[in-house]
Amino acid sequence: MSGDQPLDGRSGRLTPWHCLAWTVIRPGGLFDRNEVSDYQVGTERLPGRYTARVDLAHESLRQAVDDGHVHTFIDVRTTRDTPSFLDLIRNEAFSGKRDSGNGRVRG
Repeated sequence: MSGDQPLDGRSGRLTPWHCLAWTVIRPGGLFDRNEVSDYQVGTERLPGRYTARVDLAHESLRQAVDDGHVHTFIDVRTTRDTPSFLDLIRNEAFSGKRDSGNGRVRG
């Protein structure tokens, strides 16, 4: 079996990489927000440091049904109402939420 081709689980045959429709989504630092914002998407590195989790989820779903960025790396950045670095650290470190099963604090 070749390491450069994925195995098709249904048939057990190798699928050439060029047959796959992939998109790599590069977010900034993640933070929580309640609603999708007017975020930016681009094939070049975008300015800004942060991406709301809801914006990343929205763009991930959009990429799953739209073939506009197939075989491309894209950046996603939230442009409005982003936290300061201190706010981000404070929310992540002191929110009191814990991941299930591993005991790590999660924001």
